[in-house]
Amino acid sequence: MARTSAPRLRYAAALGAVLGWGLGLTACTTTTGDPGVLGPSSTTGTAWRREAVPAGTAPVVLAAYRNGLLLGAARPVDSTAATSSPVGAADDEIHRAGLATAVRPEVYTHQGGRWSALSVQAASGYGAEATWSTLHVSADGSIVAVGGARGGAHANVRWSVWRGDVTSGLREQPQEFTVFGGWGAGDQGGIVEAGGIPLLFGSWGGQAGLDIAVWRPDGDRWVRQPSEGTDMGSTATRLVSAAGGTGWGPGAVLVGSVLHLGESLRQTPALFRSASADGPWTALDLPGSADASPGSSGGSPGGSSGGSSGGAASGGANEALSVGCLPQQDCVVAGRVAGRLVLWRVGIDGRTDPIPGLPSLALPERGGVPAVLRDTPGADAVVLATGSGRSGSVLLFGSATDRWTSVMGPPGQARALVLAEGRWWALSEVDGVVSLWSLPT
Repeated sequence: MARTSAPRLRYAAALGAVLGWGLGLTACTTTTGDPGVLGPSSTTGTAWRREAVPAGTAPVVLAAYRNGLLLGAARPVDSTAATSSPVGAADDEIHRAGLATAVRPEVYTHQGGRWSALSVQAASGYGAEATWSTLHVSADGSIVAVGGARGGAHANVRWSVWRGDVTSGLREQPQEFTVFGGWGAGDQGGIVEAGGIPLLFGSWGGQAGLDIAVWRPDGDRWVRQPSEGTDMGSTATRLVSAAGGTGWGPGAVLVGSVLHLGESLRQTPALFRSASADGPWTALDLPGSADASPGSSGGSPGGSSGGSSGGAASGGANEALSVGCLPQQDCVVAGRVAGRLVLWRVGIDGRTDPIPGLPSLALPERGGVPAVLRDTPGADAVVLATGSGRSGSVLLFGSATDRWTSVMGPPGQARALVLAEGRWWALSEVDGVVSLWSLPT
């Protein structure tokens, strides 16, 4: 059986560490591009506000819905119920409970400064203890969510899928064990929407390694689509993986990487595109990185480092991490090449070009790009890039003419970004503690 990694319980070490870390609420600094930056860019300092969350909970995932913000949270089973918590309050008992005991999944809406709990009805023991991995709001307002809890003889992740809306809440859809578990079981990566149909994506063991897997709903059942023999399947010479995705008109896009196997290992960022919820999926290599090796330690995108054995080095992996698309227009893809942030624009005709004008930003392997948002006020694309440790994150605003400005993000490692209620909302982690932050648009 392919061992699963931890679910994307992005804050598993902090399930109860929800209140305060002693840092100030202002993150002000400047970022300057290096001399090789193409085009104009600028940076301004700004202040993020740390927001109260429902008391006794750890924030885990965010989503925007029609009239507000949606928060997926985890509550230690022995914590006391409350409606809100003051920012900066100490709550060591909840912190210890969250680290030591099981949790239960909860979902809240936020409107007008108030949190309201949704009904969350589990149908299995693992569902009752799940920590959210992904929360997705469809175009029609319906909600799809995935959670996971470890269990069984090998302590693998037992995945659960949920559906509902803000009126009726979420209800778990129980699945046969082999839908997400058993021989070859892999990870769950996220949810995309193709023509109004939600799709789960992740990984599943194939003949040559982990394939990219997609599950499609059939009533209350989720059916994994074939990957072997397609561009989503790994082979003896190429191993594929997906890190993010989104819908694109009637179809969907996944982004990740292809690890080319041969005399030397070579990893390239890649995009996988489907014209409909039923596929087929077509792989597209992203330009400017064909010679970049995993573990390369510098140089411009497209520069060859050579001699890589696939081990971790200062440059980290070369991969696409997030994507945002406009229907019937184009997609902006964000990723890492040679340890630096790189963006690409992908047209509906398949033309793919690197995006110029970015500030030169280091993107270590422990960092990432949690979000690429499109169709936002005053910007063609908004990109959140985060480093490692306490180095913080950067929020980049790009125009259609590739003019970029930036502000500092919240302190620590940013994990999520959404736009709701006229504010940017972000989850960020410092020393194992995840907090919710906001910034006016």
